[in-house]
Amino acid sequence: MRHLREVDGARHTVIMVQVENETGTYGSVRDYSPVAEALFNGPAPDALVQALGRQPGNWRAAFGEDADEFFHAWHIARYVEQVAEAGRAEYALPMYANAALRDPINDQDASTYASGGPTWNVIEIWKAAAPSLSLLAPDVYARDHRTATAHFARYARPDNPLLVVEIGNDGRYARYFYHVLGVGGIGFAPFGLRISEFGPQATAFWRMAFALPLIVAVIYAGGRKLGRPTMFSIIAGVFFGLDIAFWHASLVLTSVANSTFIVNLGNAAVGLVAWIALKERPAKIWPYALG
Repeated sequence: MRHLREVDGARHTVIMVQVENETGTYGSVRDYSPVAEALFNGPAPDALVQALGRQPGNWRAAFGEDADEFFHAWHIARYVEQVAEAGRAEYALPMYANAALRDPINDQDASTYASGGPTWNVIEIWKAAAPSLSLLAPDVYARDHRTATAHFARYARPDNPLLVVEIGNDGRYARYFYHVLGVGGIGFAPFGLRISEFGPQATAFWRMAFALPLIVAVIYAGGRKLGRPTMFSIIAGVFFGLDIAFWHASLVLTSVANSTFIVNLGNAAVGLVAWIALKERPAKIWPYALG
C-alpha cells in the first residue's frame, strides 16, 4: 500500500483494494487444533456478543449450533482486519473481501462450502470483526436467475453496497448487469475476459474491425476526411498489426499480466533505440509515460 500510494497517490488509477481472496476452508467447518479448541471453549469476544445481541459465555453457549462456523468466521475476519488496517494506515483506499458463496436460498452444511469466509450468513460477524473493510463482495457463478438474484439480494444491504467482483463470462451472465444496476450495485466484473470463442488472431482482427466505424466517425465529426495513406503510415500500420497479433498470440501461452507487461516493453525499447542509435534524447515526460 505504501508503494501504491507513492506511484499512484496523485492519479488514483487504483480506487479500491481486495484483501485476500475467497477466504474460508472446505471440508472442515473450523480449526480443531489444541490452540483453537482452547479459544473455542473460552469466552466469546464481547464485541461480537454485543453486536449480535447474544448472552455472554463460551462460543457454544453464546451461539449454539452456529458456534463452530461463527468462531471460524470471526478469527478469519480478524486476520483480514489486521491486514486491511495496516494497509489503510499506509494509504486509505476503500478495501473489500470477496466471498466464495453458499446457497442463498436453501440451508447448506458448512463443511460443503468455504466455511468462515464472508458468506451471507456471517456478514454481521465480518462487519464486527473487520471494520476496516468497506464492503463484502460476492463471486457469483450461478447461471439460473433465481439463485443468481438471490445472491445479489443477500449482499445488497444498507450496510453493504453490492459490488459483484466476479461473475461468469458466458452469455447467460450478461443479463445480470442490468439487475445489479437496478438494485443499486456499484460494480460488475465478469471473470476471465480473455476467453473468446475465436482464436487469438481472429479476436485481434475483430477488436480492430469493431473500432473502425467509431474512428471514422470521429475523423468526419472533426471536419476531416480520410486521405490516401503514405508509405510511412502503411509501414507503421503493418508493425502495429504485428504487435497486436503477437500480443494476442501470447495470451494463450502465458498469463494476461505477463503478456501485457512484455508487449509494453516495446515502448521502452523504441525510446532506448532512438536514444542510442538516432541520438534522439527522450523527453522528460517519457519515464512517466512508461509508468
